[in-house]
Amino acid sequence: MLTDLNSLLIFAQVIEAQSISEAARRLNMPVSTVSRRIADLEEQLGIRLLERSTRRLRLTDLGFEVLEHARRGAELSDAVGAVVANHRSNVSGKF
Repeated sequence: MLTDLNSLLIFAQVIEAQSISEAARRLNMPVSTVSRRIADLEEQLGIRLLERSTRRLRLTDLGFEVLEHARRGAELSDAVGAVVANHRSNVSGKF
């Protein structure tokens, strides 16, 4: 099973922000898109990651486990971005 890394990163951001609307603001995405990406991720995995109420989100037990991996994915994504940015800043001239 291949899980969409972007959806995992969005999931991690939702938990960090403690709300879908705040995560959407931070990600500069529509709330409906963030909500749909979380729902799609849950459907793809076949599990509930979050319990939703009108006022709060709560991680399920499996959601907590998935979050740990999503955070590692975010760290990996940041590391790759740093390597590429460093390479670009060191490259000069033409080939």
